[in-house]
Amino acid sequence: MSDSLLLLAAKVGGIGVQLVTTIFLARSLALEAMGLYALFYTAIGISRAAGPLGIDQASTRLIAMAEAGNHTRVSHISLAGSGLTLLMGLTLGGAIWACSEFSGLLNAYSPTEMIIFSVGIPVFMGIGLLLGQIRGMGHNLLAQAPDALGLHVLLLIQILFLRADGALTLTSAMASLAIAGWAVFIFQCIVRLNLGKLFLGLPSKHTIRELITEGLRIFQAHFLTVATTNLPVFFAAALAGPAAVAIFEIARRFGNLFSVLTSSIGATYSPSFAKFSQSGETQRLKRLILDAGMLAGGAAFIYAVLIALLGKHVIGIFFPQSYLAAVQPMVIIAVATAINATFSSVSTCYLMSGRSHIVRNFTLAAFGIVCLISWWLGPVFGATGISIAIILSRLTRDGGIAYHFWKRSR
Repeated sequence: MSDSLLLLAAKVGGIGVQLVTTIFLARSLALEAMGLYALFYTAIGISRAAGPLGIDQASTRLIAMAEAGNHTRVSHISLAGSGLTLLMGLTLGGAIWACSEFSGLLNAYSPTEMIIFSVGIPVFMGIGLLLGQIRGMGHNLLAQAPDALGLHVLLLIQILFLRADGALTLTSAMASLAIAGWAVFIFQCIVRLNLGKLFLGLPSKHTIRELITEGLRIFQAHFLTVATTNLPVFFAAALAGPAAVAIFEIARRFGNLFSVLTSSIGATYSPSFAKFSQSGETQRLKRLILDAGMLAGGAAFIYAVLIALLGKHVIGIFFPQSYLAAVQPMVIIAVATAINATFSSVSTCYLMSGRSHIVRNFTLAAFGIVCLISWWLGPVFGATGISIAIILSRLTRDGGIAYHFWKRSR
């Protein structure tokens, strides 16, 4: 429990640091530059969450199941996951560079910024994988604290130095995020090496196939979740350009703050979900799900109320007047985040128990809703319309999965 509290403190600290960083960036960069930074940040998040094709979460589950005594299997799963993620990272990074170099895509960014894009994406994929491996070995705090707090502290320090020197630009902000990512990745590599259970022979073809198969099952559901969460940023870019992305990013960043707490709680409970699902301890599993939902959901709903009451004043105090349009979508997104926080532990449980197809089906429905409603309401109501699409998709996915679980477990 002490580790859980320390991890919660790290997550809360990370939230605070992210807010401060966002304020400095918004006050220093033009709206268009802030929007382009937000697109880069979103792409980084997608690569970290979905880039390893589910191998990160599959590693958590398989390592947690083998951790008790089969050191060789832990080693094989770790090595196979690392090799596969390295291959995917290099491929994706090269593809991004090729898009900008040969096809003219992403031409809003300079050549230097596209190089940063290409080297930043793979390292964040590596962070996601190592976090999953260390977490599967039962070291939740050690796995998540560097990413939850350390990354953002390193980024803020660089941003403050650049701003004081008058050198804070889109290029330097993107480079700072990439440098912070590499620092965390190197630290994670050292931690993973010190934990041992590595290099105990090469993984077999069976282990590699098992990891890929399990990862793809999780990826089918998880990628849709990540896409449903992040696609609205790209809708904002397509509908109104980088300046609209900057407005929506502030609304999303403040409204979606407690998603960090939700993911932390889900990651903390993931190994227990996997173990209790495998052993068939349904009552203990239901108790864990209730605890996780009450902890995350209660805090998120309180935050949503505070945002509704104080959001306009917060934006007016900390941001230029051009960002006041973010208030209404910020409140809607905060409510959507609270819905997700309350029910998302059920989907995490399904992912950790080999029933990712259920999550995939509900997420596919939510994905369709966010696409259709965004394109319908986005051109008329802007960021507010896209925020309405988000809350409807969260009700569909998280509420639907929770109803499915409780109906089956009666």
